[in-house]
Amino acid sequence: MEVKVLIADDDLMSRDTMVEALTDGSEAAIICAANGDEAWDKLKLDDPRLILLDWGLPNSKGVEICRSVRNAASAHYIYIVALGERWDDQEMLAALQTGADDYLAKPLNPEALLARVQIGRRVLEKEERLDQIIQGWRTMVDNLPFGVACLGPRGELMRANMLFASLIGVDIKPLLGKSLGKTVFGKREEFAWLLDNIRRKRSFDRTIIEMRPYEGRASHLVMWGRPLDGESEMVYQIIAGSE
Repeated sequence: MEVKVLIADDDLMSRDTMVEALTDGSEAAIICAANGDEAWDKLKLDDPRLILLDWGLPNSKGVEICRSVRNAASAHYIYIVALGERWDDQEMLAALQTGADDYLAKPLNPEALLARVQIGRRVLEKEERLDQIIQGWRTMVDNLPFGVACLGPRGELMRANMLFASLIGVDIKPLLGKSLGKTVFGKREEFAWLLDNIRRKRSFDRTIIEMRPYEGRASHLVMWGRPLDGESEMVYQIIAGSE
Protein backbone atom coordinates (compact mmCIF):
# COMPACT_ATOMS: atom_id res chain seq x y z
CA MET A 1 0.00 0.00 0.00
CA GLU A 2 1.52 3.33 -1.09
CA VAL A 3 0.81 6.06 1.43
CA LYS A 4 0.68 9.75 0.55
CA VAL A 5 2.82 11.54 3.16
CA LEU A 6 2.84 15.27 3.89
CA ILE A 7 6.12 16.54 5.37
CA ALA A 8 5.36 19.89 7.02
CA ASP A 9 8.57 21.44 8.37
CA ASP A 10 10.20 24.83 7.85
CA ASP A 11 13.72 23.42 8.31
CA LEU A 12 15.19 22.41 4.95
CA MET A 13 17.68 19.97 6.48
CA SER A 14 14.91 18.19 8.38
CA ARG A 15 12.78 17.97 5.25
CA ASP A 16 15.68 16.55 3.26
CA THR A 17 16.37 13.97 6.00
CA MET A 18 12.74 12.84 5.95
CA VAL A 19 12.49 12.73 2.16
CA GLU A 20 15.68 10.66 1.91
CA ALA A 21 14.59 8.24 4.66
CA LEU A 22 11.15 7.67 3.11
CA THR A 23 12.50 7.41 -0.42
CA ASP A 24 14.96 4.72 0.62
CA GLY A 25 12.81 2.71 3.01
CA SER A 26 9.09 3.21 2.47
CA GLU A 27 6.49 3.15 -0.28
CA ALA A 28 5.44 6.76 0.04
CA ALA A 29 4.25 9.53 -2.26
CA ILE A 30 5.88 12.56 -0.63
CA ILE A 31 4.52 16.12 -0.48
CA CYS A 32 6.39 18.93 1.29
CA ALA A 33 5.32 22.19 2.95
CA ALA A 34 7.53 24.83 4.56
CA ASN A 35 4.95 26.66 6.69
CA GLY A 36 1.52 26.26 8.22
CA ASP A 37 -0.45 27.97 5.48
CA GLU A 38 1.21 25.87 2.81
CA ALA A 39 0.65 22.70 4.87
CA TRP A 40 -3.06 23.43 5.21
CA ASP A 41 -3.35 24.06 1.44
CA LYS A 42 -1.60 20.74 0.73
CA LEU A 43 -3.93 18.97 3.13
CA LYS A 44 -6.99 20.20 1.26
CA LEU A 45 -5.62 19.73 -2.26
CA ASP A 46 -3.51 16.56 -2.05
CA ASP A 47 -5.42 14.58 0.61
CA PRO A 48 -2.43 12.92 2.38
CA ARG A 49 -3.03 9.98 4.72
CA LEU A 50 -0.01 10.56 6.99
CA ILE A 51 1.52 13.84 8.20
CA LEU A 52 5.00 14.43 9.62
CA LEU A 53 4.16 17.69 11.36
CA ASP A 54 6.67 20.12 12.89
CA TRP A 55 5.05 21.38 16.10
CA GLY A 56 6.76 24.78 15.74
CA LEU A 57 5.73 25.41 12.13
CA PRO A 58 5.51 29.12 11.10
CA ASN A 59 2.11 30.72 10.40
CA SER A 60 -0.26 28.02 11.64
CA LYS A 61 1.50 26.06 14.39
CA GLY A 62 1.55 22.27 14.30
CA VAL A 63 -0.87 22.13 17.23
CA GLU A 64 -3.36 24.32 15.32
CA ILE A 65 -3.13 22.19 12.18
CA CYS A 66 -3.50 18.99 14.20
CA ARG A 67 -6.59 20.32 15.96
CA SER A 68 -8.10 21.47 12.65
CA VAL A 69 -7.50 18.06 11.06
CA ARG A 70 -9.26 16.30 13.92
CA ASN A 71 -12.20 18.73 13.86
CA ALA A 72 -12.66 18.50 10.08
CA ALA A 73 -14.98 15.97 8.49
CA SER A 74 -12.87 13.47 6.54
CA ALA A 75 -13.67 10.38 4.51
CA HIS A 76 -10.73 8.57 6.09
CA TYR A 77 -8.37 8.77 9.05
CA ILE A 78 -5.19 10.89 8.86
CA TYR A 79 -2.25 9.63 10.92
CA ILE A 80 -0.18 12.43 12.50
CA VAL A 81 3.39 12.23 13.81
CA ALA A 82 4.34 15.37 15.76
CA LEU A 83 7.95 16.57 15.44
CA GLY A 84 9.64 18.76 18.07
CA GLU A 85 13.03 19.85 19.35
CA ARG A 86 12.38 18.18 22.68
CA TRP A 87 9.45 16.47 24.35
CA ASP A 88 8.86 16.51 28.09
CA ASP A 89 5.97 14.55 29.59
CA GLN A 90 3.63 17.55 29.59
CA GLU A 91 4.36 18.43 25.95
CA MET A 92 3.95 14.82 24.81
CA LEU A 93 0.63 14.54 26.63
CA ALA A 94 -0.58 17.83 25.12
CA ALA A 95 0.33 16.68 21.61
CA LEU A 96 -1.49 13.37 22.02
CA GLN A 97 -4.55 15.05 23.55
CA THR A 98 -4.67 17.48 20.62
CA GLY A 99 -4.88 14.56 18.20
CA ALA A 100 -1.33 13.49 17.32
CA ASP A 101 -0.88 9.72 17.07
CA ASP A 102 2.85 9.69 17.74
CA TYR A 103 5.78 12.05 18.32
CA LEU A 104 9.46 12.18 17.41
CA ALA A 105 12.29 14.37 18.70
CA LYS A 106 14.64 16.42 16.58
CA PRO A 107 17.33 16.10 15.31
CA LEU A 108 15.67 13.25 13.48
CA ASN A 109 17.01 9.72 13.46
CA PRO A 110 16.16 8.31 10.00
CA GLU A 111 15.66 4.76 11.33
CA ALA A 112 13.33 5.97 14.10
CA LEU A 113 11.44 8.11 11.59
CA LEU A 114 11.00 5.18 9.23
CA ALA A 115 9.79 2.98 12.10
CA ARG A 116 7.15 5.60 13.05
CA VAL A 117 5.96 5.80 9.45
CA GLN A 118 5.71 1.99 9.22
CA ILE A 119 3.54 1.98 12.37
CA GLY A 120 1.31 4.61 10.79
CA ARG A 121 1.04 2.57 7.60
CA ARG A 122 -0.11 -0.51 9.53
CA VAL A 123 -2.79 1.53 11.29
CA LEU A 124 -4.01 2.98 7.98
CA GLU A 125 -4.00 -0.43 6.27
CA LYS A 126 -6.17 -1.87 9.05
CA GLU A 127 -8.53 1.09 8.76
CA GLU A 128 -8.80 0.57 5.01
CA ARG A 129 -9.63 -3.12 5.45
CA LEU A 130 -12.23 -2.24 8.07
CA ASP A 131 -13.77 0.35 5.72
CA GLN A 132 -14.01 -2.31 3.00
CA ILE A 133 -15.76 -4.70 5.40
CA ILE A 134 -18.20 -2.01 6.54
CA GLN A 135 -18.93 -0.97 2.95
CA GLY A 136 -19.56 -4.60 2.02
CA TRP A 137 -21.94 -4.94 4.98
CA ARG A 138 -23.81 -1.78 3.97
CA THR A 139 -24.15 -2.96 0.38
CA MET A 140 -25.46 -6.35 1.52
CA VAL A 141 -27.94 -4.85 4.00
CA ASP A 142 -29.20 -2.25 1.52
CA ASN A 143 -29.95 -5.05 -0.97
CA LEU A 144 -32.08 -7.05 1.48
CA PRO A 145 -35.78 -7.34 0.53
CA PHE A 146 -36.91 -5.99 3.91
CA GLY A 147 -36.17 -3.04 6.18
CA VAL A 148 -33.54 -3.45 8.89
CA ALA A 149 -32.87 -1.06 11.78
CA CYS A 150 -30.61 -1.31 14.82
CA LEU A 151 -31.69 0.38 18.05
CA GLY A 152 -30.05 1.60 21.23
CA PRO A 153 -31.26 0.72 24.75
CA ARG A 154 -33.84 3.54 24.80
CA GLY A 155 -35.26 2.71 21.39
CA GLU A 156 -33.14 5.28 19.58
CA LEU A 157 -32.35 4.64 15.93
CA MET A 158 -28.64 3.84 15.48
CA ARG A 159 -28.49 2.40 11.95
CA ALA A 160 -30.92 1.47 9.17
CA ASN A 161 -30.88 0.32 5.57
CA MET A 162 -32.42 2.10 2.59
CA LEU A 163 -35.61 0.01 2.53
CA PHE A 164 -36.34 0.85 6.17
CA ALA A 165 -36.06 4.54 5.27
CA SER A 166 -38.44 3.98 2.37
CA LEU A 167 -40.96 2.20 4.59
CA ILE A 168 -41.12 4.95 7.19
CA GLY A 169 -41.16 7.62 4.46
CA VAL A 170 -38.57 9.91 6.07
CA ASP A 171 -34.87 10.57 5.52
CA ILE A 172 -32.90 8.48 8.02
CA LYS A 173 -30.08 10.92 8.82
CA PRO A 174 -32.15 13.39 10.92
CA LEU A 175 -33.58 10.43 12.89
CA LEU A 176 -30.26 8.86 13.89
CA GLY A 177 -29.85 8.95 17.66
CA LYS A 178 -33.51 9.87 18.18
CA SER A 179 -36.17 7.74 19.83
CA LEU A 180 -38.58 5.87 17.53
CA GLY A 181 -41.27 6.79 20.04
CA LYS A 182 -40.97 10.41 18.89
CA THR A 183 -40.39 9.76 15.19
CA VAL A 184 -42.09 6.55 14.01
CA PHE A 185 -44.47 5.02 16.57
CA GLY A 186 -47.91 6.58 16.64
CA LYS A 187 -49.07 5.04 19.92
CA ARG A 188 -47.24 5.51 23.20
CA GLU A 189 -48.27 2.12 24.52
CA GLU A 190 -46.86 0.33 21.46
CA PHE A 191 -43.51 2.03 21.90
CA ALA A 192 -43.54 1.19 25.63
CA TRP A 193 -44.10 -2.45 24.60
CA LEU A 194 -41.06 -2.27 22.29
CA LEU A 195 -38.94 -0.77 25.10
CA ASP A 196 -40.01 -3.60 27.39
CA ASN A 197 -38.85 -6.13 24.80
CA ILE A 198 -35.54 -4.31 24.48
CA ARG A 199 -35.04 -4.18 28.25
CA ARG A 200 -35.92 -7.86 28.71
CA LYS A 201 -33.82 -8.86 25.65
CA ARG A 202 -36.89 -10.60 24.30
CA SER A 203 -37.70 -11.34 20.66
CA PHE A 204 -41.12 -10.79 19.10
CA ASP A 205 -42.71 -12.12 15.93
CA ARG A 206 -44.85 -10.41 13.32
CA THR A 207 -46.50 -7.38 14.91
CA ILE A 208 -48.35 -4.49 13.32
CA ILE A 209 -47.74 -1.06 14.79
CA GLU A 210 -49.46 2.22 14.04
CA MET A 211 -47.15 4.88 12.62
CA ARG A 212 -47.21 8.60 13.23
CA PRO A 213 -49.21 10.40 10.55
CA TYR A 214 -46.96 11.88 7.88
CA GLU A 215 -47.60 12.79 4.26
CA GLY A 216 -46.62 9.91 1.99
CA ARG A 217 -46.08 7.51 4.87
CA ALA A 218 -48.06 4.28 5.34
CA SER A 219 -50.33 4.20 8.37
CA HIS A 220 -49.05 0.86 9.67
CA LEU A 221 -45.78 -1.06 9.72
CA VAL A 222 -45.18 -4.79 10.16
CA MET A 223 -42.25 -5.53 12.49
CA TRP A 224 -40.23 -8.40 13.95
CA GLY A 225 -37.67 -7.85 16.70
CA ARG A 226 -34.71 -9.59 18.30
CA PRO A 227 -31.94 -8.64 20.78
CA LEU A 228 -28.36 -8.22 19.57
CA ASP A 229 -25.40 -9.79 21.35
CA GLY A 230 -22.09 -8.10 22.13
CA GLU A 231 -20.78 -4.90 23.71
CA SER A 232 -22.05 -2.52 21.02
CA GLU A 233 -24.30 0.47 21.73
CA MET A 234 -26.74 -1.21 19.32
CA VAL A 235 -28.70 -3.66 21.46
CA TYR A 236 -31.80 -4.52 19.42
CA GLN A 237 -32.72 -5.12 15.78
CA ILE A 238 -36.06 -4.75 14.09
CA ILE A 239 -37.05 -6.16 10.71
CA ALA A 240 -39.79 -4.21 8.96
CA GLY A 241 -42.13 -4.62 6.01
CA SER A 242 -45.41 -3.22 4.76
CA GLU A 243 -48.76 -4.92 5.38
